[in-house]
Amino acid sequence: MGDVGTIRRAGAHPSTRWGIHFLPRPYLRHHAVEFVKRKRIQFRKRESLALAITLGKDGSLVGMVELSQLSPTDRRAELGYWIAPGQRGQGYATEAASAMCDVGFRTLRLHRIEAGAFVRNRASIRVLEKAGLRHEGRFRERVRSGRNWLDQVRLARLAPK
Repeated sequence: MGDVGTIRRAGAHPSTRWGIHFLPRPYLRHHAVEFVKRKRIQFRKRESLALAITLGKDGSLVGMVELSQLSPTDRRAELGYWIAPGQRGQGYATEAASAMCDVGFRTLRLHRIEAGAFVRNRASIRVLEKAGLRHEGRFRERVRSGRNWLDQVRLARLAPK
């Protein structure tokens, strides 16, 4: 749990909360600890595969990428990720999302990988597009964030034939 501090700082940053509406406010250390514990439990139950995104030179944590809501019946999963403030715009999310799609299709034998992003989050939408996901629709006022309703776009990628 050596990366709890990085997770807490990222979760508390306004730009992270802007893209991930359900984070507790304020985002405290115990939230980050619970996040790590929850991801470990979900992995053991085969509900999720969450991996750290680290820098090769020193192994420092820059983010996380995840396939969640794993469905062995439908061979489907939801792709998600976050990158720590200060590390964004360097291609880490695109590289991690693309690699996680490869793991999903080659190792987990998924048929479909889906993801959602708020319409306002053009950077995240671009990451998903670069990772090979294609637009499937826009859901108007799908998510409530505070007093506001936010539109979300949904994207997906199918396994190569």
